[in-house]
Amino acid sequence: MKEIKLGEQTFYVRFGFNAYSIFGEVTGKGLNDMATLDENLTIKDAIGLVYAGLKDGARKEKVGFDMQVEDVADLMDDYPELLTKVMEAFADSQPAESKNLKALPKKAKG
Repeated sequence: MKEIKLGEQTFYVRFGFNAYSIFGEVTGKGLNDMATLDENLTIKDAIGLVYAGLKDGARKEKVGFDMQVEDVADLMDDYPELLTKVMEAFADSQPAESKNLKALPKKAKG
């Protein structure tokens, strides 16, 4: 879970299966589409991803969240850095094998 401060407000971002479900409801995309978001991110996807992460973060943190998708889009207009911060939280939540990391330790020979 990531905490994001915007002005005087604090938001929590979380990407578990519930967030993926919310993202699917908002965008119509499935779990398999999550792996290619960084390459094919549409505006609708970006807003949906932020919305899903914030909504699930609030649920998990047990704080109120009464925003609609449109409210999150407005928040993104007011705080352009929000998308970057949420994308970082999304990337951090992915399993290492799906991050395509080249810095993973190689097996020792011998």
